[in-house]
Amino acid sequence: MVALFIQRNNLSVRMASNIKRSRASVDQDDVNKFFDNIKPALLESTGDHIYNYDETNITDDPGARKVIVPRNCKRVERVQNFSRTAISIMVCGTASGELLPPMVVYKAYNLYENWCVGGPTGTVYRNSPSGWQPGKRVIVVGDNLVSHFAPNVIRIAQEEDIYLTPFPPNATHLMQPLDVAVFAPMKRTWRVILDTWGKESRYLGSIPKEQFPLLLNRLWSQIKPNVKQNLMSGFRATGLFPCNPHEVLKRLPNAAIQQEEVGRLLDTSLIELLKEHRGVAKDPSTKRKRGKKVEAGTRILPSSVTADHLGDNPENPPDDQTPSTSVLQKPRETNKREESKQSSKENATEAAASIKKRASKRIKDTEDQCGICRVRWTNYKGRVDWLQRCKCHILICGICNENSKDPYFVYAVCDDDSGDEDPFQTDEDEEFVP
Repeated sequence: MVALFIQRNNLSVRMASNIKRSRASVDQDDVNKFFDNIKPALLESTGDHIYNYDETNITDDPGARKVIVPRNCKRVERVQNFSRTAISIMVCGTASGELLPPMVVYKAYNLYENWCVGGPTGTVYRNSPSGWQPGKRVIVVGDNLVSHFAPNVIRIAQEEDIYLTPFPPNATHLMQPLDVAVFAPMKRTWRVILDTWGKESRYLGSIPKEQFPLLLNRLWSQIKPNVKQNLMSGFRATGLFPCNPHEVLKRLPNAAIQQEEVGRLLDTSLIELLKEHRGVAKDPSTKRKRGKKVEAGTRILPSSVTADHLGDNPENPPDDQTPSTSVLQKPRETNKREESKQSSKENATEAAASIKKRASKRIKDTEDQCGICRVRWTNYKGRVDWLQRCKCHILICGICNENSKDPYFVYAVCDDDSGDEDPFQTDEDEEFVP
């Protein structure tokens, strides 16, 4: 019955990909507002002056492959060493199809010279301890990640007359050319290269960082023949060049639901149920407030960092070092840092008092023992004189001090009477008489 219904109504069965509700909530208003803001700049620019950047991770997992096995084989396995290690690369391309050299970010505290040899010409290498460009105006569009809009980046963009703007939140899967047309074939090529390298290399496990530039150079060489066409297709499919918002609007699921031919087939209640399931029918007033966002498509300038972007508290003025982001955060309060310093001082004072108390207790517990052999003077046989040190009050029996009566006799337990205060010194200078 289901097959006949699908055939009769000209429907098809497709594999659906999973997306978050936040991405599903992107609607026509978000797309139209973005293109209304950026359209004047796009119409004044050519394809080689429109850039899109994005960051992606490259792992050392070649993925699953199809193999030939007997028909009754239940469990199919392929021996292939891999880990979950990932290296971040920043990719940037133009609407005319030019792919710029990448930027590689290693997860490491130091950056070594052999990690930067053999890669594509012009590649920039950096390291990070964490587990993320005159003529016509240049337009640079990318996601609204906080680290992409540091104050110095915005200042340089203004000085070079670069139109720097973010995409709408949660819309990069629809509007970012690199995500739409470049990264998928690049990842497929990378998995083939990784599989070949795993068979040829003597290394096991994750990719050594000194080998990564060579593999990256191989990847850049293999995607070079098709990357120009992919970039141009990506900019065209996202409506950035040529400027055409309908390329994005026609891919929105909400627009498909509102088509008349679908409306004739589906009941209104079913359409509302589908909207609610995707989060479209949700009341926007119930969304959690996360501060004011930089409007997508507008040019980001240093003057964009104003008190309005800091949230509901106007008493916190913007700081020069506060990044201009899609969700600008409030500056840290200085009183918390002062409280932390005061607490550290109090803890240090308590620790010093505790050490002195334990030292006094240790002296009291061992005041009738030899500081070297630990024999008690009450159990000591013989009339050889004992010796008590003047500074640390440690006792030494006659055998250990070799019958010396010199109070400055040097021995292993306390060999320095000059200098800093001894940790076992007490305030009272008691005299011991055996």
